[in-house]
Amino acid sequence: MFDKRQALSKQIQAELSAADEPTSTSSNTPETRWNHFKEVVSKASMSHLGTTSKKQKDWISEHTMHLSSQARDARLAKSPVYRSLRRKATQSARNDRNRYWSNVATNMEAASNVGDFGKLYRLIRLSSGKRLNSHAVLRTASGEIISDTNGKMERWAEHFKQLLNRNAGQPSHRPIRHLPTPYVVDCDPPTPTEIAKTINSSETKKLRAKMVYLQKYTRPALQR
Repeated sequence: MFDKRQALSKQIQAELSAADEPTSTSSNTPETRWNHFKEVVSKASMSHLGTTSKKQKDWISEHTMHLSSQARDARLAKSPVYRSLRRKATQSARNDRNRYWSNVATNMEAASNVGDFGKLYRLIRLSSGKRLNSHAVLRTASGEIISDTNGKMERWAEHFKQLLNRNAGQPSHRPIRHLPTPYVVDCDPPTPTEIAKTINSSETKKLRAKMVYLQKYTRPALQR
């Protein structure tokens, strides 16, 4: 794409430079020069870039297209039925869209029920619309913006080469000083007194009461 734009720019500059010295005074008018500029840009763009094709929505029916064509003709003819035709075309398009999304939802549900997750994933991607591919701006080491893909790959390779091949220097063999801890932690096992105190605490009594209640009132009917 970058090469096409370069070729387009060169062709436009060459043709406009050739027309800078007109052969007659009549061709040097602003209107003539503007028409020549538009013709040069249009022909060069068609030659290097081409045209884009507009894709019709998948859910638009032939009936809606027919109504839309009738409404366009009525608008050009300034017919009084234009508003009525436009209203019908809008309502038909709304019905087509609702029917389309209802079919998509039905297909999603069917794919999920049978475990066809590949189809389900494709339908989700289809219904999510276009994704915006945002790329971060990359610059060279001197600060210039990189636009082509090969330049970006080379810049990333250069970046990781500098990042991973740094000289770590000589390692230090000095012993690590153990810092004193501000907290006194008792690592000895609990004593029998501490165990009895924990068992007789209020939280433990509540837990035992809940267990007794559950065993008494949630037993199966045959065990009562």
